[in-house]
Amino acid sequence: MLKEFEYTKCDFIDVSSQALLNCKKNISALSVEHRSSIFESDLFDNYPVSKLKNIKFIVCNPPYIPTEHYFLLDNETLYDPKISLDGGLKGIDFYIRIIEFLKKQQFTGDIYFEIDPLIFKDFDKFLLKKALKIVYKKQDYLNLDRLLKITFP
Repeated sequence: MLKEFEYTKCDFIDVSSQALLNCKKNISALSVEHRSSIFESDLFDNYPVSKLKNIKFIVCNPPYIPTEHYFLLDNETLYDPKISLDGGLKGIDFYIRIIEFLKKQQFTGDIYFEIDPLIFKDFDKFLLKKALKIVYKKQDYLNLDRLLKITFP
């Protein structure tokens, strides 16, 4: 995205030091170090929340596989660590934490989520309870809802 939006800065947040190491390699390979910041954090725990006031949008791919489906994944997917895939009982645990945190911080931007179609209904119900709605959906090559945009008031 930093190559596409050449006047943009980006903060990368991940709980995994290994994932951030890979991120640093990609940042270096793309020569975008001067526009990148890295934070090792469980969601926003170690992130300077004051920065949220200046953020226009967040792109997020949290773990979204329901726990009971995790062990049904193919070996290629199971190559990734469990922490990056297991989204809790219904697959929406991280979405809930993120949305609740952003609402508490009075975030006023947009968030783009990658999502598994299996969890869409439960997530949509949660958003309705929080007075938020999906303003954009993008389907994948199988015509399944895969990317959602939510705008915070």
